[in-house]
Amino acid sequence: MKKTCFYFLFIFLIMACESTAQKSQTVKKLYEAFNNHNITAMAECYADSTLMLDPLRGTEPVWMTRKAIFDYYSELHQQFPDVQDEVKTFIVSGDQVVVEFVASAKGEDGNKWYLPICTVFTLKNGEIVKDASYYDQ
Repeated sequence: MKKTCFYFLFIFLIMACESTAQKSQTVKKLYEAFNNHNITAMAECYADSTLMLDPLRGTEPVWMTRKAIFDYYSELHQQFPDVQDEVKTFIVSGDQVVVEFVASAKGEDGNKWYLPICTVFTLKNGEIVKDASYYDQ
């Protein structure tokens, strides 16, 4: 009986670690693609329909398709061709990944700007289903 319980616990722990690794991998892939300006790879990290919260869009989350997310980030990268994200903190807890990072780019006036951001991602089946970003615009 004790051996059976041990095996079930062992299998559960392996599954939990794989799940955490998969979530980490998806979000790390997202930031790598962002910094490489690979919008297609970024969009592939999201589910077909994702609940997005972004202060630029208001205070309420909105549903966005993968295509709309692609278009949004394409526009951002056109506006700021050198935009980069520097990850400071990366925490995985349950279905969520919390990332603290600093976005930076050169503005239209030629001066570099920096924007601290915190995003809470919710993942399901290896895809981002919710992206809630918090920053002071």
